[in-house]
Formats: sequence, C-alpha cells, structure tokens
Amino acid sequence: FLLAGALIWGDGRTRIFLLVSLALFALPFFMFANLYRIHDYYQSASEVFIIAALAFAIVMGLPKLPVPALAPIIMALFVFWNLAFFTKTFEPLAKAALTPANSTVLAVSDVVRRYTPSDSAIVVYGMSWNSAIPYYSQRKALVAAKKVGGAVYYDEQGNQIHRTYPSAWQDPERYLGDLKMSALVFCPTDELSIEEILSHPDVKKHPALFEVGSCYIDLPGVESITVENHAVLPGTLPDPQRKPRK
Repeated sequence: FLLAGALIWGDGRTRIFLLVSLALFALPFFMFANLYRIHDYYQSASEVFIIAALAFAIVMGLPKLPVPALAPIIMALFVFWNLAFFTKTFEPLAKAALTPANSTVLAVSDVVRRYTPSDSAIVVYGMSWNSAIPYYSQRKALVAAKKVGGAVYYDEQGNQIHRTYPSAWQDPERYLGDLKMSALVFCPTDELSIEEILSHPDVKKHPALFEVGSCYIDLPGVESITVENHAVLPGTLPDPQRKPRK
C-alpha cells in the first residue's frame, strides 16, 4: 500500500526512484530464473531494493500527513513491528548454538575431518547440491544430486537423461581428479533410500558404515570412530526397514 500510494501521489522524483528500485529488485529473477528457482535464499540479496523503496516512500510520505504529529507515531509502529518480527522469527536462529552434538552436518564434518587425510576428497549423496559438509569438513568433494525440484538432468540438446547421476554413483572417483577418495557420506532423504545406500558398489566392498546423526559414513580402512560425546562407534549396516530421518 505504501509503494502504491507513493507511485500514485508522489512527485516525479519519487516515482523514478521507486520504479528503478522495483526494477532492480525484479531484474535478477528474470536474468537468473533457474538459479532463483532452485536456490530460494538468493532472493534475500535483492531485498535491499525493496527496503530502499519502502524507506524512500515513508520518508517522502510522512511530511505530507495532514496531522504532522502522526509521523513519529507511525515511525515508532514500523520500528516496533520490525523488532517484534525479528524477535519471533530470526533471533532464535541467530542465538542458536550449533555444535556436532546437535547438528548432523557439523557432526559428519567433524568425523570426516578427523578420519580422512587433508589432501583427499569425499563424495556426498542425498543432499542435492548442498555444500555444507564439504565446507565444514574442509575437503574437496563431489556432492551428487539425483533430483532438484523434481527435475532430472538434461544433455546439451535438452533431452532428459540420468547418465550424470548414475556415473557419479557407480564411479565417483572419476570426478575427483587426482585426489584419493577417502570417504562416502550418505544422508537418507526422499532422494536417497537406505536400500539404495546398501546397493552402492563401495558399500558392498566395505559393508560397514558409521551412523552419525541422520547420515552414514563409509570410511574404508577405519574400524571404529569416536564421536562428540566420546562414544566409540563400530562400523555397522543400516536397517533397510528403517525410515530416513529428516
């Protein structure tokens, strides 16, 4: 309503500023449509233009109020609303203490970092293209995505194919260059079932996985690991009847 009112009743300078801000906000959605569709957090970078447009509309509109004394009251309401929204929505996230004890990503990354050579690479399945585990484990990685947004892989001619994912499943080392593959990470989700994990060629060769959080790690040559609470975990196979944890 603020933007609409400013565009209708504002002067030429106000309209130009608002239209430019709105255009800059919308432009990335058209330039990078696929990127914005798959990675929904990219939109947050464009919010600065909407914020600028709203701020300008407020600053230009308040002096035109029929009762000037309402201006500080309206500003106080805006500030209070934003503070209440932040306190309820974002403050708990900002203050949350994430550790390997309460975060699967950090727990898996900690194990990978302690039990694999720093000059090796890992492969992650079941997390689409999420780079969190490679980042926190400080390892080069292939994060093999099976499906993203319900879509499948396409070749250069636009034909639907599944060749990319099966090759990353059957022979992941081909994507790691000259680095040795030191670990496989499987995170059961709707994208990856436990039955599929048990069918992986490397799991068949080394049938012992370490359950860390909601994921499983294949560490060839490692018989047991120590996790955050100092518990020693032996390598086991997951139960095929067990439903994936979210």
